[in-house]
Amino acid sequence: MSIDNQRVDIGKNILLSSFISPNEADGDVITWFQLWDASNGNNFTLNGEVIDASSGYWLEASLFNNVSLISDNEASSQTLYIQSYDGNEMSQWDSFNLETFKEETLS
Repeated sequence: MSIDNQRVDIGKNILLSSFISPNEADGDVITWFQLWDASNGNNFTLNGEVIDASSGYWLEASLFNNVSLISDNEASSQTLYIQSYDGNEMSQWDSFNLETFKEETLS
């Protein structure tokens, strides 16, 4: 799995399914994801409820479409991690940066 860095405006969120595939590169269907927020920023939600992924959080793949990344309350940049399990093999951790920014308004 290869994940692009993500940018989120303060107060916004992004569904994980909008930038992560439920299939591995070899075509295997992922059955579980593990989310890890090493900075303890609480940047993952499941059905709108904050997920504590500071020590890793196992997520059944059937719930994947209900998980979002949420922004911090101020401009920031942090590294988040995701790995997958296809029922046979665990992937390596894939990291990506989440940048929270304040959208500039034009006057």
